[in-house]
Amino acid sequence: MLVQHKWLVLGAAVFGLFMAVLDASIVNIAIPTIQRDLHTDIETVTWVLNAYNLVFAVLLIPAGRLADRFGRKRLFLIGIIIFSLCSLGAGLSQQIEVLIAWRTVQAIGSAIMVPVSLAIVTLVFPAHQRGLALGIWGAMAGVAGAVGPTLGGILTEYVGWQWIFLINVPVGLVAVLAGLAILRESREPAAMHRMDLAGTALLSISLFALTLALIRGQEVGWSSLFITGLFATWAVSGALFVLVESIVSHPIVDLRMLRDRTFSAASVIILLFGLGFFGGLFFVIQYLAVVEGYSTLKAAFAVTPFPACIMLVGPVAGRLTDRFGPRPLVIVGMLLFGAALFFGWYLGGEEPYPQVAWRLVLAGIGAGLTFAPLTSAVMGTVAGGKAGVGAGVFNAARQVGFTLGLAILVAVFIAALPARVTVAQEQATALVERSDLPAPVKQGIIEGIASTRAEELEEAVRSGTKPTLDLYDRVRQAAGPEVADPLRPTLDELSQEVLAVFAKSTTKAFNRAFLVAAIFVWMGVLPAFLVGRPSTAGPGPAPGKPRAGMG
Repeated sequence: MLVQHKWLVLGAAVFGLFMAVLDASIVNIAIPTIQRDLHTDIETVTWVLNAYNLVFAVLLIPAGRLADRFGRKRLFLIGIIIFSLCSLGAGLSQQIEVLIAWRTVQAIGSAIMVPVSLAIVTLVFPAHQRGLALGIWGAMAGVAGAVGPTLGGILTEYVGWQWIFLINVPVGLVAVLAGLAILRESREPAAMHRMDLAGTALLSISLFALTLALIRGQEVGWSSLFITGLFATWAVSGALFVLVESIVSHPIVDLRMLRDRTFSAASVIILLFGLGFFGGLFFVIQYLAVVEGYSTLKAAFAVTPFPACIMLVGPVAGRLTDRFGPRPLVIVGMLLFGAALFFGWYLGGEEPYPQVAWRLVLAGIGAGLTFAPLTSAVMGTVAGGKAGVGAGVFNAARQVGFTLGLAILVAVFIAALPARVTVAQEQATALVERSDLPAPVKQGIIEGIASTRAEELEEAVRSGTKPTLDLYDRVRQAAGPEVADPLRPTLDELSQEVLAVFAKSTTKAFNRAFLVAAIFVWMGVLPAFLVGRPSTAGPGPAPGKPRAGMG
């Protein structure tokens, strides 16, 4: 491939990347609809998400290594074909078990496409342009992850949840044709040795156990035998993996990469960044739905400033990386992103949308300034033969951060709920006692308020719906229409006041989740000082020269 065609290569690589990352977040918002249409329960339907995330996290590093060995173009196209065919199967599924099976295999395609697209872009661009190229790649990855709820909401609302999968089929066909026409094969002779099967197996077991523990911990119980067993499996298999990789001649992950302080620091930063990114986005959408009363689709649209700013800032950050290096951009980006999450601590409920929007803008600017330079820094440290596995490690760290962040923030939120429900019950009871309702009616309402459980609010957050309360209906059923009908105006007004009390109290639990997310992101500022400039030699071609094997 001639160097002047490198922008077409970037377009083809980003095309595949966007599909893969988008599908990790586009499904979330359709889960309640899928549950209803396929007549299943919430525990089963969540495996539409869990199965995908499990396989995706486990296979990112092996897929990158296989691409270095057998050819990046070949693996990239195989990934798109697997992804597209499974999308067709998922969209046509009539049973929840069939849908979960297709999603499981679909994740194999995604796990191939993401690291291989990054390796392709890194290798084809010369060092002086790599920051801009990776800035565009990073911006599209961020946009795909953030725009998923919006696009998923539109498709689910207007054409059906099946189209969140079926839309991938024509897009995948275009991506395959573009890849065949534009990409040329590349592989590294140094990677053509025998595959490290022991290391691959131990790494897969370790990542599988960790991801499954994080996914299931809140539901099963963090101290349960099942979850502690998974964490023990993760620790033991992880230790054995390090041991094996240190003695085999051709490891799947060369541990010497971790001696590079830029590679190690950037991997830690992207994990901490992921903690705040996915968990923070999830809780913003749930806050808008549960506290502010937005519909699912309106909440998805409301977060649009976040991906829009990532898309605008990412390429600019990439170009600035070529000039100034990644360190100052990553430091500023993490500070801004953390600040946006921290300001979520001050959301009080019933906020006008601009109060949410400026926080989303700040978060988008911070994320855009962080992700592109970080990607450039990591890929500037890996030699050509390790581009695929280096990209796999980087993306695996990000994916673990996504899963870990959501697990931690959900745990923080749920832990805060019982105390907030108690406060809300006290305040709501005081409201009822001050009302002009007859004493027997008051007592019945107060008993109903006292029976409210934190689990009810937890379920509302998981489903993204605002709790409802109809005191008129309750009184009518308990005491009859002759008692309820004359009191209806008072009961309707009191219903809204009680709901507002619970919403405001629930906001405090959201505040705590945002604060914890901000702390994790800010923890990434310290290792950012260890991030150096990408190598001017790097894995890409020198200015004006095509890379061997790429054209």
